[in-house]
Amino acid sequence: MKIALIGEFSGVHAGLKNGLEELGHHVDIYSNGDGFKEIRSDKILYPALDGYLNKIYYYFFGITKLFNLISKNYDVIQIVNPYVINSPGNNSFYYSCVIKILSKTKGIKSLAVVGCEANTQRGLSSMARSPCPGCLKDYDLPVCPFISKSNTKKTRYVENFADHIIPLGGPSYAKSYHHHPKCREIVPFAIDIHFIPERKNNLNGKIKILHGISRSGFKGTDVILEALNQAQLEYPELFKIIIPEKLPFNDYLKLLSTANVVFDQLYGDGLGMNALYSMGSSCVVFTCFDRIKIGKLDLTDAPAIQIGATVEEIYQQIISLKTWAKENFITTGERSRQFVLDHYSPVKVAQQVMDHWTSTRDTSLLATK
Repeated sequence: MKIALIGEFSGVHAGLKNGLEELGHHVDIYSNGDGFKEIRSDKILYPALDGYLNKIYYYFFGITKLFNLISKNYDVIQIVNPYVINSPGNNSFYYSCVIKILSKTKGIKSLAVVGCEANTQRGLSSMARSPCPGCLKDYDLPVCPFISKSNTKKTRYVENFADHIIPLGGPSYAKSYHHHPKCREIVPFAIDIHFIPERKNNLNGKIKILHGISRSGFKGTDVILEALNQAQLEYPELFKIIIPEKLPFNDYLKLLSTANVVFDQLYGDGLGMNALYSMGSSCVVFTCFDRIKIGKLDLTDAPAIQIGATVEEIYQQIISLKTWAKENFITTGERSRQFVLDHYSPVKVAQQVMDHWTSTRDTSLLATK
């Protein structure tokens, strides 16, 4: 089977590609590597150009590339989030033309639900601990741009394009689309950690605590950093605080392998990609999630720890680490890595996605090539 995965979100498609290839399929990822993360891509979807060169590329060469994609006769085309396909000046008419081109494929068409867009924004904003107020404050916006008339149109275009809508990883994504007739059962993220060396989470000197900065308001970085800085100021002999900002993906993973503990994010309802890679790196992970089972996603026995909601609560969680026995770091790290291996196996997830793709279409289209 020949599959095109369009766009990237923190390795969502990279992990799925690995699983699909293990099942014997040919997979091409078309993306820009998710920006500064520089995640591997087989085909560059949009190069980093400025000004008029950028617009010229989108209007002309971008269309040519999409026609070329269609000519390759993929059995499946999956888009991860409507906004991985760019349109100059947020032009919804241009965007509709791009989707019409992609719709010419005779294969299966799929939308993977990840990240912010018109529908998921409503799900994200209704969470008990929603990232939306912090995100709006961070970008100094009165209202979320994803629910604008133009951006809502883009989401509708991709909904109409897709044969299947598949929520990935986040309970709020499933809740945002549960009403849609094309929506399938949620499946976990595909997390390939075999390239992350297995290790024991040994304490050597200070307890090394990491918090990575990417979308500060969305993740509650201001609250987490205040608690971390307070703990380091009061107990400099106990804690070493590591604060990387916008590192390439591979460099970030190397840094994770040196940490004992990760304070991930203040908001959310599921285990995100960063929390899962941290767990796969045998770290003790504090993050915001609900212990629920929904579809193929089961978080009921996740060894992550619910992060506090305030500076004081998080500060108390940090200083409580000084009472942990060294063996607790090791055993929690081992359980965390095993949880990811058991629940987020790329092959298992790829098969679940394949089952959704083939659920309502003629399976004669799907002979392995």
